[in-house]
Amino acid sequence: MSFPFVTFTFNYNSSILNSVVVGPQARKFFQVMTDPADPRFTIFQDVETNAAAYIEWQAHPVVEIRGIIASQRVSQWLALAANQTSRTMAVKGRYYSWVPGGDSICMYSSGSPAEMFAKITRGDNTVKLEMTPQAIQAGLLEACVVSAFLLQCGRVID
Repeated sequence: MSFPFVTFTFNYNSSILNSVVVGPQARKFFQVMTDPADPRFTIFQDVETNAAAYIEWQAHPVVEIRGIIASQRVSQWLALAANQTSRTMAVKGRYYSWVPGGDSICMYSSGSPAEMFAKITRGDNTVKLEMTPQAIQAGLLEACVVSAFLLQCGRVID
């Protein structure tokens, strides 16, 4: 069964580290901010509820998404598979896998059969996150936005 995707785009000038996440009807959903003078933190500001998530850049980066995942190492939350072909993400007691293939990285449910819930692609000064309505209704928007950022930011996340 396939579903239409809802598209979210990270728009930026020089780096995704400072970007705006825009969704349907050109609505701004998140502001991603990394202070060039103090690049130790990246903040995800939800336009409705303020600070939604943060990443603390250190030897082993730490991530927290308010109300969704407690502060933990990125390498723990987006765990690299033993064969290094995918990353597993835990959100609200469920597991999902981010699997690269071709020009995209797709997120699948852990069930059988695995369902595709999201897809990340990269363009000129944009990163596009496409999600199924079911993934959004399941409360995965913030986790997918932060994951897409981490998988596309170019920084070491392990």
